[in-house]
Amino acid sequence: GFYSPATLVQEGKRRGLRFLPPCVVGSDWFCEVIDDTTIRLGLVNILGLVEANVRAMVRERSRRAFVSLEDFRQRTGFDQAEMRRLASVGALAKLAPTRRKALWAVEVRTLEQGDLFARVPMGDSCKVAESPLPEMSYHERLRADFSGMGLTTGRHPMALARAGLPPEILSAAMLATLPDGIPAITAGAVICRQRPGTAKGVVFITLEDETGLANAIVYSDTFEKYRLVITTEPFLLIHGRIQRDGEGTTHLMATCLEALTIGEALPAGASHDFH
Repeated sequence: GFYSPATLVQEGKRRGLRFLPPCVVGSDWFCEVIDDTTIRLGLVNILGLVEANVRAMVRERSRRAFVSLEDFRQRTGFDQAEMRRLASVGALAKLAPTRRKALWAVEVRTLEQGDLFARVPMGDSCKVAESPLPEMSYHERLRADFSGMGLTTGRHPMALARAGLPPEILSAAMLATLPDGIPAITAGAVICRQRPGTAKGVVFITLEDETGLANAIVYSDTFEKYRLVITTEPFLLIHGRIQRDGEGTTHLMATCLEALTIGEALPAGASHDFH
């Protein structure tokens, strides 16, 4: 479709829907509607998984529930790269306490017994040594979600940035309440760049933040001035002037555009762009 899965998930959340992340204990290949307000994401959303391996896992799970991460690994056909993907996005959460513990277990189980990563005997089985890795921060989990799925069921990245922005940088929701003609500044993730052939070089940019979508119009001279920023930056800060049409639609007539940089780099989903 026109909008990315990341944008559809965030829009659904703003409308009261709850999205459950992919999980090897509960998810099938495709997404599933649990009830009128709840959707569980399918394992299809995790980049790099082989569909046949997922479907074989679901059949095995229906035969007998997985009782541990090692049980899961022994009874499924996922390769090392797929196991890393599952661990990094939290899809093994029901079988491991945290993402980093899951990642550690996945890596250690592929190594032969040795001095560096020793396995501790536990009766007839063996237990992987406790992970020495620090747990992921929320920002790191968000980055892992976008890297592994191109989306997150968590907060919008702009929600993390908002506290560090000056108050004059308005959210999309606030922008929509302003009267025609006044100057304004907004910021967000770029989800769409359009340059219709009939628009005489005018570029339309749609930004997304934790409150919704904001639309900006960039005339050809402004576009040429800020071309590199517009076409390469995933998050933009846009200065301009409010334009409201007769139907109440709000646009920001852009006069200056710059990259939005604040603290750690924000993760971003895919945008729908002109070519």
